[in-house]
Amino acid sequence: MKSLLITFVLLSVLCISVRAQRQVIVMSYESQLPVRDVHIQIDTCKTPIITNYQGIAILPDTFSLATFSNKNHLQAKLRSDEIVDSVWLIPKEHTLDEVVVWGDRKVLSKRFALPKITDPLLKPEGPSGHDYLQALYDVFHHRRKKLRERAKEVLKNY
Repeated sequence: MKSLLITFVLLSVLCISVRAQRQVIVMSYESQLPVRDVHIQIDTCKTPIITNYQGIAILPDTFSLATFSNKNHLQAKLRSDEIVDSVWLIPKEHTLDEVVVWGDRKVLSKRFALPKITDPLLKPEGPSGHDYLQALYDVFHHRRKKLRERAKEVLKNY
């Protein structure tokens, strides 16, 4: 009985010390083929992990941020919970290096802004008269109205 208990304790200690790892495949978004020689820099490890010719890398289970970089693809920074079983990288040849936007937003907003009316007599009037559609709606949805009023009373007392 004692030997069984000692064996169980030793096995549990060994199992705790073993770290879990997960396998990730890095794919190109355009060609949908594996990408080799991708450097994966993990915040808990100083040396980068490099994918093999099949695009497969083995990552440790405990890390918070991983940076995937390759000379032909854009760099991707992903959190641990964002990495499932495959990572897709976008090729650099389909991106712009720099985009310069020229324009003045204030000019456009002044040109298309509505004039401010300060005189109360010049302001447009709201609708006047009875709302017959609302009355018709109230007639047919009278039960909903009662339920809504009960819910409002419950919320007031809450």
